[in-house]
Amino acid sequence: MDKKKIGLDKDLKNKIRFYDLYQKIGLFVIALVMIVTFSILTKGVFCSPTNIKNVLIQTSVNGIVSIGVAVVILTAGIDLSVGGIAVFATIIGAILIRDGLFWPFGMLLILLFGAFWGFINGISVAKFKMNPFITTLAIMNITKGIAIVLSKGYTIYGFPKVISFFGQGEILYFPTAGFIFIFITILVSIILNNTRFGWNIYNVGGNSRSSLLSGINVDLHIISAYIISGITAALGGIILMARLLAVHVNMVTNLELDAISAVVIGGVSLFGGEGNISGVFIGVLIIGIISNGLNLVGVSPYWQQVVKGAIIFIAIYLDVQKKKIKYSE
Repeated sequence: MDKKKIGLDKDLKNKIRFYDLYQKIGLFVIALVMIVTFSILTKGVFCSPTNIKNVLIQTSVNGIVSIGVAVVILTAGIDLSVGGIAVFATIIGAILIRDGLFWPFGMLLILLFGAFWGFINGISVAKFKMNPFITTLAIMNITKGIAIVLSKGYTIYGFPKVISFFGQGEILYFPTAGFIFIFITILVSIILNNTRFGWNIYNVGGNSRSSLLSGINVDLHIISAYIISGITAALGGIILMARLLAVHVNMVTNLELDAISAVVIGGVSLFGGEGNISGVFIGVLIIGIISNGLNLVGVSPYWQQVVKGAIIFIAIYLDVQKKKIKYSE
């Protein structure tokens, strides 16, 4: 056998091992290094119980939304509308609750509005074959625009204080928002890893044509993925409403970009069909650790964007390189 060919095969296997190792333990190592570094720089303040709670609360909204976005990306799609959906659904629910609707019904309506816009996204991409990037970008503008019209740009407040439990409360000294984030993470992870629906999501993202030929209803799974993303976006809006006890059209900024960043950092391939929710969970925490740690250190928000952007750039680079290796096998 050609020695050069053997050398190439060996190099290829080493690269595959590297990317597999990164996906399995690399994220944990990165998170651990960041925790130790910020603990040293802040003289232990970063690791204080109070600050750990703050990190969980601060990351809960992005975390919940990221889980839904991850499901869409696993189907080789993208969802840029989550910020608009969160604002639209929450503002309508907030207005109704303020005007006397029983708050559990108001929260249920918020989730239903999220599911509705997710369905619109899904049907557009799956049935009408519209580009997911442009489609969800358009839906983001539509939902935000309607939210501005309905609220007239004013802040909506005057909710029952019981709602604050979901954003400010605790369950056995653990933040309720963090508990909901962890619960959603575990639930979606179980669905993706242990159900036929979950396996089909991976198959659709890996190769939609082969999935169709094997009898999988590709359109149904794509629509379902966007509905899940819409629901988690609306749930994120509920958590934020409960934390602030107020709703405004500008209450979320760059939510879609933060969610996609966490998903990519967490090892979910933008090409679809690869990745896991546990990785997304760590990716969300890494984003939260960076923001919180740099704030405690006193780094300018502008430099924080540079750091986040650099990490995202590296994550995308690794994703592309891994895909190239797979194609060359």
